Amino acid sequence: MLSKMEKRGQFYIMAALIIVTGLFSLAGVSVWHKTSKEKGINWISRNFMLELEQATQYALYSEQDIFDVIENVSRNFYNYSKSELLVFYRHENKTKIINLLDEDIYVLAGRKEARVRRGQSLETRANELVVTMAREKIRKRIKIEEERIKFIFKQKLGNERYVMEGPRQENGWRMSK
Repeated sequence: MLSKMEKRGQFYIMAALIIVTGLFSLAGVSVWHKTSKEKGINWISRNFMLELEQATQYALYSEQDIFDVIENVSRNFYNYSKSELLVFYRHENKTKIINLLDEDIYVLAGRKEARVRRGQSLETRANELVVTMAREKIRKRIKIEEERIKFIFKQKLGNERYVMEGPRQENGWRMSK
């Protein structure tokens, strides 16, 4: 038969095991939660890319104004997903920048700097741009070739902000008939 002291020791060991198990399970949930957020951001970004690709293919096929189609798809995606977007598209030696971020941006195109207010767009002939987002402290050089598209995607989840550039290809992904 176990004495009272030995039973008390067993109780403390069991309590310690339960507490340690609880702490480890919380740490595991935190890691899973963070990776699931990042997967969600990647999924939303890929979804935008696919929708934009389909819309631009249709616009090129049906000979619609490609800039209007890209702007409409971007605005609809922004309204639906509540994700912030900065979209660049080059077509027929013109680059269009659509600012759907929650802040104004500054674009340096050649020697001219322009402020693009949130919700507005800008067209330029330059294919090399320097974009400054003051709030995020990001200054990004972007080179975009003819018939290519690039975007910067921002999403706030909880207290964390995610900023992602897409697509992963160096010069953007190609749109063609």
